Amino acid sequence: MDWDTLSKYHFKYIKQIKIVFNRSELLQKQYDLYIKNTPDIYNNIFNKFFKNKDLFVLVKNNYPYDLAENIEHYILWFNPIIYKNRLKILLNEQYISYILNRYLNNIEYVCFMNVPQHQSITNIYHYQVFIKKEINK
Repeated sequence: MDWDTLSKYHFKYIKQIKIVFNRSELLQKQYDLYIKNTPDIYNNIFNKFFKNKDLFVLVKNNYPYDLAENIEHYILWFNPIIYKNRLKILLNEQYISYILNRYLNNIEYVCFMNVPQHQSITNIYHYQVFIKKEINK
């Protein structure tokens, strides 16, 4: 998938989304094994990223979508405490843009949350974040 296609979904949450974001066949198999062999994904992710009680973390996706060579795929995970304590107000475009601009130093990015039918991990809020890399010629 190229940058122009991804850009159409920047901060969009379209329930009737027709496009499916696929992984390479190998990465999809690895991801399926991870899902199958991780009995409690919620605790796995929570313990990996939120032991220090951070409210959010931006990490490189271990199972990125099949993207053009100049695009990196990250995940912006939000600590479940945000919505357990009814702080969902923090999960708006303005706040997320602020976070990403601080993390990424205003590097161009695309960000969106997958619609529920395309979410494999539904119990922890997370956004897909794509960064356009500079390719040295």
